[in-house]
Amino acid sequence: MHVCQNLRVRANLITNVCLIAAIIDLQAILALVSTPSEVIWPLGCHDMTHQNARINASGMSEKPAFVSVQQSLRKSFDAIEPLHEEWNNTLLECNPHLTSLSNLAEQLQACQRVLFKKTPLSSFINLQEHLRFKLQAAMEFNLEILNQKLSTLQRIRDSVSQVVGSVLYMYETSIEKIGLEAILERSSLCPSIADMLEWLQDIEKHYRNQYLQRKLLLQVCGGHLSDIQALPQSWAKLRDAASSKQQHVEDILMDSTMG
Repeated sequence: MHVCQNLRVRANLITNVCLIAAIIDLQAILALVSTPSEVIWPLGCHDMTHQNARINASGMSEKPAFVSVQQSLRKSFDAIEPLHEEWNNTLLECNPHLTSLSNLAEQLQACQRVLFKKTPLSSFINLQEHLRFKLQAAMEFNLEILNQKLSTLQRIRDSVSQVVGSVLYMYETSIEKIGLEAILERSSLCPSIADMLEWLQDIEKHYRNQYLQRKLLLQVCGGHLSDIQALPQSWAKLRDAASSKQQHVEDILMDSTMG
């Protein structure tokens, strides 16, 4: 009787152990099924990852050239910004000398028209010649300063041309590595290489034209008193005529700085 009871107890224990083992196995299976797919790595997935990495690595041979040209373009805008500020300051420094030159030309013209012999000043010997000499000397002094300012504008123009030329050379030597599609690619945060190259050429053209126009203006006005008197107005007309292009340059430099 006791033997039968012991056998039943052992049978129940074995049954319970089997049930517990089955439950544990079931929980393990459910855990595996519920695991997110990205955590479970099937056989060969790691090999595919390495293969993609190799493909990306081989496909990125053009990227260094693209990044290099893009960085050079941004550095060129950084280099032009202080030159642009110096250009504007130089133009402002010209204004008082233009005004002085205009006033002196008006005084010299009046001095040449007046007959001193018919005025109370006739008692002063050679007064008219002395006044003419001093007025001409003062005009030459202001013209010399303006020519110095013009030399500064020429230096700035040449510096801008050098910056733009260096970037264009780098672009031309890298264009085959970059590819046309990458050159034209732009985003809301970053302009394309083609855009930035066009901006640089616009800036260079602006400085080149402005310098030549001011140089010609000073050369033409040098020997005519009436033209020298109108020099401040003529100088301002050049500024007003190029105001839209000047604003375009400033917008480009501001956008490149913010970008």
